[in-house]
Amino acid sequence: MTDTTPNAPFRKIPSLDSLLREDAVLGLIEEFGRDVVVAEGRAVLAKARATIAAPGTGNRAEADVSPESLVTRLRVRLEKKFAPSLSPAVNATGIVMHSGLGRAVLSKAACEALDAVAVGYSTLALDLESGKRVSRDRHVEGLLRELSGAEAATVAN
Repeated sequence: MTDTTPNAPFRKIPSLDSLLREDAVLGLIEEFGRDVVVAEGRAVLAKARATIAAPGTGNRAEADVSPESLVTRLRVRLEKKFAPSLSPAVNATGIVMHSGLGRAVLSKAACEALDAVAVGYSTLALDLESGKRVSRDRHVEGLLRELSGAEAATVAN
């Protein structure tokens, strides 16, 4: 016998707890963290409820409340949320240093040197011999003075 009560479609929506116990969701929790998966899971379930409450406003995929469909929507939301928002671009503007296209381009050698240091701690403002804090400028001041002929040099970001 088919349930024809007004609440019948809502009863098909799984609880957040049962959704979180799905094997695929357990993998999402491991990948993205429990708090964010719970928050995004709530949003997916709320969207499913809203689609049922206002028929004709969503698409067929949004009306599907099977655990598989909900898990797929949850994965899509999480991947979109954590996808990198920056992407490479080609500067064809004619402006050498276009502020909308990020910082100055670094050479491959500069990127490799940066990568070698940036993956951990560094001696940016520490003198290893004395153990004391020192100016960050010491790494570039001599080179900048030599290149520019200036008496002093500093770097700001």
